[in-house]
Amino acid sequence: MSLVLAGCTPDLPNIDPAPSTDPNNVSILGDKIDMSEQRAAAAIVVAIENANKPEVVKAEGNLALSYLPAPRLEDITFARDRAAKGDKKAYDDQQAYAKQLQKDLTAMWDKMEDDNRKAKAEVQALKTQNNELRSEISRVEKEARYKMWAVTGAVMFFAGALAWAFIGAKIGIVLLICAVFAGSVPTITDSIYFNWIVGITLGLCAFLGLWRLYDYIKDKNNEQP
Repeated sequence: MSLVLAGCTPDLPNIDPAPSTDPNNVSILGDKIDMSEQRAAAAIVVAIENANKPEVVKAEGNLALSYLPAPRLEDITFARDRAAKGDKKAYDDQQAYAKQLQKDLTAMWDKMEDDNRKAKAEVQALKTQNNELRSEISRVEKEARYKMWAVTGAVMFFAGALAWAFIGAKIGIVLLICAVFAGSVPTITDSIYFNWIVGITLGLCAFLGLWRLYDYIKDKNNEQP
């Protein structure tokens, strides 16, 4: 039973940290948004270039809208009022505001991507540390297991020597064999042939038990009445 338990050490739980959002997904999302905005802008450029062709302007305008989210009603009302007034200053102010907004959005997006890259690097560093920690824990557990079985083997060897000297060779030899076996348990449990060794060992134990029983019965039969 001790041999089986020693060879079945449970695995450590997986505690690797993970980012709440995959940085690769953020990058893919950014690429798709850029493509949508660029195609909408290209359609508007073509519409302006063909201002004398109402069909082209309408078709390109509708195409540009397809690449953009649906505007809010208050924004549509605001644009209609601006167009109705025809105030050049209003257009200039809105263009300046739009350019600044684009700069701010670009800066915010660049910062977010940079933060995501840093977060990914930090998460990877934490995973590396966790792997190193698990390796160190496994090493310490392995050393402790080796020491435990070494001490067990030494105690059993000492007990076997005493038993051989004061009780008899039969018990002493069995204890000495068990001592050697106990000292080799860590090597056995770490071996790829662990299952085979367990099976053979159990078979030998059964054989020794039957031999001991046979010897006991034989001694009883040979006793003088």
